[in-house]
Amino acid sequence: MNRINLAFVIIYFNLALEGWAYGEFPIGRVIGTRQEAATAYMLLEVHQMLSPSQTVFLQGNIPVVVREMMSIREIEGIYYYRAYSLNNPRVITGESVFSRPISQESRMQEFEEEVLFRKKKQAQIILTKGKKAAINKGSLHDVDKRDIYKVVDSKGQSKGFVELYGVGDFMSIGNIQYPGEYLGQREPVALGDQAKFIGNRKVLGFGLMHMLNVKKAENPRPGSGAEKSLGDNLLWSVILKKGWAVEAGLGASMVKLYPAGVNFVEFNFTYPAWLRKSFFYPGLISPFLVLGLVRHNSAIHPPGTSNENTVTKNGFIPFGGLGLEFFSGYRVHLRFDYHYYPIPSLEFKGTKYKANKDFLFGGLTLNW
Repeated sequence: MNRINLAFVIIYFNLALEGWAYGEFPIGRVIGTRQEAATAYMLLEVHQMLSPSQTVFLQGNIPVVVREMMSIREIEGIYYYRAYSLNNPRVITGESVFSRPISQESRMQEFEEEVLFRKKKQAQIILTKGKKAAINKGSLHDVDKRDIYKVVDSKGQSKGFVELYGVGDFMSIGNIQYPGEYLGQREPVALGDQAKFIGNRKVLGFGLMHMLNVKKAENPRPGSGAEKSLGDNLLWSVILKKGWAVEAGLGASMVKLYPAGVNFVEFNFTYPAWLRKSFFYPGLISPFLVLGLVRHNSAIHPPGTSNENTVTKNGFIPFGGLGLEFFSGYRVHLRFDYHYYPIPSLEFKGTKYKANKDFLFGGLTLNW
């Protein structure tokens, strides 16, 4: 029996014993709690004004005494109050707050809708401290480690992101991020902000990159002027935080020319490795920049069959590029990469030979 079913059975059994619950229509919820000795102190978020010393109720016949108002969001009609409950109650963040008795059936329906079956797509910031924040969703809502939530204000404007690292049953905690690509983003993430699930950061990726600007030589004979190019790489990715990744290709790309005066000229590129920075990550479309190194082996093969006069050049060259990645918050990623290789030219008998420096790749990766 999984945890959701177990929780459902336990609540249902408790309801059968109690027979009554409080607050036919919930007026809010608990968004923070701490226990000191036999007293539970909590922070309430409610949708109506309360009076100091007024008694409201939690599930399970737990009376709560309202203290002072902490803040108010007038446009939304949301109020925040300090409160406490005596006699060592068990208070869970996310519990609903009620004002009067209701039937067992109403309480069961509220529990199903608010706790069990409202999944992780929408959440709320219930606690902030420094660069950390907590949301009111946990493992019972299918929340996972490395889930990323976009935090927005009351107008729907982006304020930042929270990447979760600690997941409990009803709440989760994570690190707040403020990516620089979101211009004008200045206000800090605050208590009561809404959070929207946008994807999960994977850790490892593996896939295939295929060269798209392939040229097939129709008449590959010396002096024909034909050009041939192709390339494939097995791609490995180590995905870091804040849109960074380290990637490497196990494979090769090749350009072969058939100019006049020589048999052919070849440029080979093997084992590229690069650092990638993605923007608006994760998302349906995440543009990125790359900077890396690739090993090149270039050679001019002069007329004849002997290799004695072959002109060669090899080493590592830096390269840069850009691209687009699709569905970066999901298991399978589709991507397109443009790499620019500053290939050094080769010279033979006063003639310089250069290859195309633009390489376009398409790739598909599986990520964990």
